[in-house]
Amino acid sequence: MRFLYFAVFTILFQTCPMFGQNKKISINELEKALSASVFRLTNYINYCGTADVDNATKESVLDLILEEFTEGATMEVSNVFTQDVKELPVKKYFRNLIYLTETEGYSIIFFTYSKIKISNLSKGVGNRYTATGEFTQTFQAYRKKTEVYGDITVKFAELYIWVNGNTFEAKFGNTKVISTRKLVKQ
Repeated sequence: MRFLYFAVFTILFQTCPMFGQNKKISINELEKALSASVFRLTNYINYCGTADVDNATKESVLDLILEEFTEGATMEVSNVFTQDVKELPVKKYFRNLIYLTETEGYSIIFFTYSKIKISNLSKGVGNRYTATGEFTQTFQAYRKKTEVYGDITVKFAELYIWVNGNTFEAKFGNTKVISTRKLVKQ
């Protein structure tokens, strides 16, 4: 039943059009479209971040996650203790995340994202645009009901936009870590 609610929710968000303005994209509309994308990503990850989701469902959700990114996109991941940063293919990055309940024994993982701040919007060839976006990602992991880990990471993403008439599609490209710090419990 829980998956049915998730599936209906996902279908509703994937069928909502994102509007452009006669082949000219406004930053405001792009931010709305990317906010919808981030909202979907957050829901996908948080749904898979519970211990009771089976592997087949997680793999189906991973396919939905990958639709939000350009082919070949990478995601940097950072270690809050060593400040080491490494680059992973997006598929590997998100597969690692959605299986943390098994690999690290967490009972739940939880993500939140800030609004994306768009900059450097420029027209490319034909109906293509590029931009960059900065956002903050908060990650929390729990064992039973106790938070055992949390971090806040500021990220910088390449953004790709394709305009088709009065609609457009926006996807994330390579995403870099700007900074990471441990989340301090209040």
